[in-house]
Amino acid sequence: MSTSAEVAEYISVARVVQITRICQLAPYIVMFYDHILTFDQEVEHIWKSSRSLNTVVYVILRYCGSVVALLNAFAFLAQAHASNDLCRVFLLLQGWAGNLITWLIQLILQMRLYVLYNNSKRILLLTGGAYIAEIVVMSTIVGIIDLNADSVNEPAPGIFICTDLSVPKISYSFWLTPLIFESILCLLAIRIGIQRSKDHLRPALMSGTRLVNVVVMGNIMYFIGILLTCIVNAAMWQNLGSQWSEVPEGFALAIEVIAGCRLILHIRGAASGGINDTTISSTRGVQYRPQHLLPKSDLDET
Repeated sequence: MSTSAEVAEYISVARVVQITRICQLAPYIVMFYDHILTFDQEVEHIWKSSRSLNTVVYVILRYCGSVVALLNAFAFLAQAHASNDLCRVFLLLQGWAGNLITWLIQLILQMRLYVLYNNSKRILLLTGGAYIAEIVVMSTIVGIIDLNADSVNEPAPGIFICTDLSVPKISYSFWLTPLIFESILCLLAIRIGIQRSKDHLRPALMSGTRLVNVVVMGNIMYFIGILLTCIVNAAMWQNLGSQWSEVPEGFALAIEVIAGCRLILHIRGAASGGINDTTISSTRGVQYRPQHLLPKSDLDET
């Protein structure tokens, strides 16, 4: 006969599984809704524009990110009796897919800063070195998690969901690594924004300064979203049990895809002479002439 403690444990597991499914589905719905909202900008600034590295990066973020989201949602919502080995493979692929999306967006941010700092080799070495260090640390932590993984598809009798029962305590530091690197990028963006704002009264630089403001604001807004995501994930991984580790991860992927795609759309819109930016209302209706400050092709390519 089941004891009251066993019943309470079973109810607790069922509650966490239900919360996990809701928290995996909700951010992906928001992500697809954002795609609908920005699809007109995508057509205008991606599909109707000349093909470039920018276009390739956008397609990877938007559509590969959507594929990953669909797979995650299906895996966590499905009631299928998958094997433990299949769950292990899925969780491994889920972690590395999220990492690749994060690193891709960070590459965009670095290129934007590189152009804003007039192709400064110092900035390139600083951000590039920190970027490589971040990738090494994140990959090491993920490798440790994968080696110690105890993946199951039935954490409790009759409850089916892919989960890892053995998440190392060190795993919370995974979220601190991108937080440190993103802080460096944000501080550099704020610094160049302050420097450029001193020139905003010079007529020859008015249009270019506004374009720079779009780039700087995009970097800062992205940092705010990632800051909140990293803090919440690190706190939950550190203070709650391993069964909670998948609860906040869907939000991280959704925020990265949404923010990364909007970074590209905003700068393409600004460089082409206008921008449909719901977060920077003061720039609406302004015609941009980035050639006064930076070459259009260089900034657009970032």
